[in-house]
Amino acid sequence: MSEEKYQVIFESNPDYIVLLGLNGVIEDVNDTMVNAIGLTKDKLIGKHFTELKILKNELSLHKQKFSSFIRGNHSGRYEFKAISAKGKQWIEINMFPITRNEEFKNVIMSFKDITKMKKSQITVETTLREKEILLRELHHRVKNNMQIIASLLHLQSQYVKEEESKLILRESQGRVHSMAMIHEKIYQSRLSDVNLKEYLENMVSDIFYLYGIKKGTINFVIDVLEVHMNIDTAIPCGLIINELVTNSLKYAFPNGRKGNITIIFTSKCDELILKVADDGIGLPENIKPETTETLGLKLVQNLVNQLDGTLKLVQDEGTEFIITFHELNYEDRMN
Repeated sequence: MSEEKYQVIFESNPDYIVLLGLNGVIEDVNDTMVNAIGLTKDKLIGKHFTELKILKNELSLHKQKFSSFIRGNHSGRYEFKAISAKGKQWIEINMFPITRNEEFKNVIMSFKDITKMKKSQITVETTLREKEILLRELHHRVKNNMQIIASLLHLQSQYVKEEESKLILRESQGRVHSMAMIHEKIYQSRLSDVNLKEYLENMVSDIFYLYGIKKGTINFVIDVLEVHMNIDTAIPCGLIINELVTNSLKYAFPNGRKGNITIIFTSKCDELILKVADDGIGLPENIKPETTETLGLKLVQNLVNQLDGTLKLVQDEGTEFIITFHELNYEDRMN
């Protein structure tokens, strides 16, 4: 900083300002500092800056910061808690170099009381933490309630004799469980994010268990990026995969046929691409997702529409569904 700039900052700044030599000795102070401390300039000039009472409870910190700044290893800005006649205060210190003929000669050190700002910041952070705790509890309770519903559906299926009715209850149980798992993942992690890879691995394992798939008969492969998405997108996406995997287990591998189910999730620019495929017997030629009356595929088409996405069906050595969509942002959609 040039000497001219220094004069402007020094005389006009409402903050407490001291001019230091490179040895840390006070060479000048502004009137704001003099009025605040109640000492004349004569009594302040010549003292080491660490002798200022406002710095006394953090001496090692101030010495280290000043030394680091002189060596060019520190930006010159930091905060600390001070104890003064006003009580505990948060003070922000800024240091600026003074140069003469391009040579580092002095340091301007300014003190700014940021106590009100810090208190406001702490209040906001406390409020956010409280809201986060409440939201986590909400997701936890939603998850628990959904698991109760899934358990009731499972219990009800044991009292139903018709196989078709049992199947309907089992499918409904799977859908509810899929949604419950999303709430559980959010409860365990950041509130706005669902780790898709981890969620899908757990969900597909549960579907295989629900349908009693024995190890070594039907395998599943999940190739998913470490993608995090919000709950608005994760729920319909999870339900789509639940329906398509369930559909493959029910129809693609009849009479104990062995095979594979593959889930691939990729991104291209800001576009998300989900592929769910099996190497089973394929769908009947008359089945079209956009016109089918089958509940599962009808639900898939509705969920794709909810994602503002597109659905493509490829039948070549099995069945492959390709869903292309963007992450939903309901705030944007509401505006």
